[in-house]
Amino acid sequence: MRVRSRITLGVVSIIALLAALQFGSVLLSDEGPCYAGKSLNKWVLLIGRRSWEEPPSPELRRTAEHAIAHIGTNAIPFLLRWIRYDPAPSKIGKRIALVICKFPGKPHLQFLELPPKRPADEMRARGARNAFRILGATASAAIPGLSSLERSSESGEVKDRVAEAMAGIGAPALPAMINLLTNSNGSMSPLYILYAIVSLGTNAEPAIPAILDCVTNQPDILPESALRELSSWSQTIADTLEKVRKERKKRHLNPEIIYEFDDNTSVSLLVAALSSPEPGLRAAATNALLRIAPHALTNAPPR
Repeated sequence: MRVRSRITLGVVSIIALLAALQFGSVLLSDEGPCYAGKSLNKWVLLIGRRSWEEPPSPELRRTAEHAIAHIGTNAIPFLLRWIRYDPAPSKIGKRIALVICKFPGKPHLQFLELPPKRPADEMRARGARNAFRILGATASAAIPGLSSLERSSESGEVKDRVAEAMAGIGAPALPAMINLLTNSNGSMSPLYILYAIVSLGTNAEPAIPAILDCVTNQPDILPESALRELSSWSQTIADTLEKVRKERKKRHLNPEIIYEFDDNTSVSLLVAALSSPEPGLRAAATNALLRIAPHALTNAPPR
């Protein structure tokens, strides 16, 4: 009996050991290649820290960037996996919240339905975005995967992250970014891609037709500061964007949306709207100015 118990205990111990080794190997495989004694995961986490998250010293950051550059294209599969991080709602939390909601009174603890944040994963996702900037054109092989993720993701954070990563790769990613801009099926996707393209400066000149088409069809998509940046590229762009500004001026006589854009332009248009013969428009302009520039009301011309 004792022998059997010992044999059983031994078998269980071996199974537990094998399971632990397997689990450890999975964790290790998710760390990515190593350089200078640290895994890619560790280096990426370092460059994903924000200013209030104990960022690395300039020297350590340079070391991390050198390590990532040395790992090179071997990092791509891991960066593509990490950059897509999007908190998923807890199924258990949703079930508990659903049950609690059936009871009378408060609280109903709806927060249980919210996706739990994982700070390390979020930091790693930002680091992955930054890593693509470090790799630059070397990471061209990641462009199809990033494009697919930009199309498929429903998360604004992921789309923004991916668009910045493509901008970090630079010129090789421009054709894919133009394709995303011209074939976007959502209201926010073109905004992220458009900003990413504009961030390339004059290197984005091949995208000019697509940019102008997007801005012409959606005059409100970029703030005035971005239009000025684009206008500096060439006189042709400046002339086209001037037409966009005129169209925007007409559309922005709706004071409920105008304050979302360039401050100076918004205030001047709202003040002009105070002289409108339509009482509803004057009232809306007054309310909007009270929110963003109450001082303009005292300086407004008498009606």
